[in-house]
Formats: sequence, structure tokens, C-alpha cells
Amino acid sequence: MESAPIWSLTNFTDVELIDSLPAEKIYKPRGKCVQIDRTPEERIVINELWRRYQIHRIHIQAAERIAFLCPTQYMTVQVFQAKVLKNTWNAFRRLLVRGEVKNCLAWGTVKENSNAIDLRRKLTGVRPPRPGAALIIGTCLP
Repeated sequence: MESAPIWSLTNFTDVELIDSLPAEKIYKPRGKCVQIDRTPEERIVINELWRRYQIHRIHIQAAERIAFLCPTQYMTVQVFQAKVLKNTWNAFRRLLVRGEVKNCLAWGTVKENSNAIDLRRKLTGVRPPRPGAALIIGTCLP
């Protein structure tokens, strides 16, 4: 996509904006920082998609869902929501690519929910039960 003025991006659909992005993700090694090298045009497109996602969050009341997942004994709801939103923004910048994402708003919602669950697990130290584990407490599978 050519260098378009920021104001003109509002005329494009989400699909057209996503199609202007590269097809490869920026992978991050576990526990390490990563340099996100995007062109200025790609950054403008990602910022526009993020702006649309922020509006979508208000409509679906995402903040209330994220607040529900907050373990209040470890941090305040506002700090938890800010960390989840920061992680979601980082995922937008690294993982939003052409060909894999069809609906940016749904993709962002799923990323935000998974970031909230991951942060909750990290804080509480509780992992989901492993497949095949007994579902009733006190019973064992052979």
C-alpha cells in the first residue's frame, strides 16, 4: 500500500487494511525482548486497526470481562487491565499479519482474553488441569 495520509485510512475496511500488512509474523523468544521492525506505513495501518479495536472494546464491554478475571489479592483491577491491554497492543504490533487474520476485531478480542487468562495464571500459579486428569476431586484414573 502506498504512503497514504492518516485521515484517509478511515475509508478502508479492516480487510483492506490487513491485506496491506506483510504475511510474516515477528516471533518473540520466550522471556526475551524483541525488536519490532515495521515500516512507517505498516505502523500507521496497525495504529488505525488498534484505534478501531479500542472502539470495539467499548461496545463489547471488554473491560468488565477482563476485570472479572483479575486476581484482586495480587494486584488492582486497573493495573491488571493496563497490563493486559499492553500485552494485547504488543500482540497487535507483532502478530497481526495478512492471510491469517480475517476479522481484526474478533482476533483482538481473543488475544485480549488469552492475555488476561495467561496473566492470571502467572500471578496465581494455577495451571489448567492436564488432559486425562480426574475431574472429581479425590478420584484417580487408572
